[in-house]
Order: sequence, then C-alpha cells, then structure tokens
Amino acid sequence: MSDCDAPHDLRTIKDALRENRCHAADIQPTAGVGVYALYLSDPHALGGIEVDSSGPLYVGMTEDSQEERNHFGHRDSSFSSPRRSLGAILKKERGLTAIPRGSGKSAKDMTCFRFAGDGEQRLTDWMVEHLEYSFVVLKDCIGDAERALIECLRPPLNLDKWKNPQRAAIKQLRRTCADEARRAATPQEHP
Repeated sequence: MSDCDAPHDLRTIKDALRENRCHAADIQPTAGVGVYALYLSDPHALGGIEVDSSGPLYVGMTEDSQEERNHFGHRDSSFSSPRRSLGAILKKERGLTAIPRGSGKSAKDMTCFRFAGDGEQRLTDWMVEHLEYSFVVLKDCIGDAERALIECLRPPLNLDKWKNPQRAAIKQLRRTCADEARRAATPQEHP
C-alpha cells in the first residue's frame, strides 16, 4: 500500500460501479481518471468461467483517461488484457484465429496477440451484446483503489492481484492463442 492521505471508501466505489453500469452504446465520455469494471449482463454468457451474478468480470484503472480503457473501442486485442482473455475463452465459439500483434519479432508480439480478419469485430460484437461497463472518477490513490477492489470483488478475468482459482485455465487458453500467433509468424516451408 502506498502512503495515500485519503483512502477510498470501497463500499461507495463498489456501489457506484454497480449503479453506473451501462451498455457500450451508452458509455458517456467522462473527464478524469479512476477505476472501471466490466460486467456480464448474463452470468451464463461466458461458458466455462464462473462469474458472481452481481460481481464484475474485470476491474481496471486508468491514470490517463476513460477512453484509454474503453475496451469496446480498442482497435484490436493486442493492448487489452480483458479482450485477449475474452477472445481466448471464446476462440472456438466465435471462430477466432490468433495472430501476432506486430511483425512477430518479439515475444510480446505473441503474448499480446490479436485476432485475424474480422475476428476483432466478432469479439467486439460479442462484448457489445454481453458486457456492461462502469467507470468511477477518483482523484488520487487509484492504484490502491484498484488493488483493493480486485482483492474484494475477485473478478475472474483479473489474473493477478488476487488468488484467482480460474487463473490457470484462462492462462492456458491465452497460451494456446500465443502459440497459434507464433505459428502464424513462422514462415511455413512448402514441399
């Protein structure tokens, strides 16, 4: 924990996140920095992942702007951990093919994969249909608030900052995508 002068009231933040939930089309640009959460509108929409029906699927923070963490609007999954996790989970169902984020020359190009063709749009379409978004502006101690929210709310797509029992399964799905991206980057020899 850092030396924050004004620790946040987690109950107030949790309530605000829950009350401010909206669909992607209703996200209003908000000035300021803070914490955000992604929620499943139907807790059964993401097969194989246990989700508390009232809890978030993912909690994050931004010290830049809300737009930086609007995962519905990201060009692709390569800079969005929740998008990569969702894509890895939905890979078979949505027919997604992982490719490197860049030229394939670095390890990050593989682990920060994206999806080929219209795969990113199919993932976004699924997210728009099944996810809700919430954002709460905070003035300070944003990292501490995020960490406390993750520890308290235990969102299944957060793969660190709490002892997530689903972490290994999600990481394995992401490794499968990274391996597929690695194969896509390797020139195939033709007989």
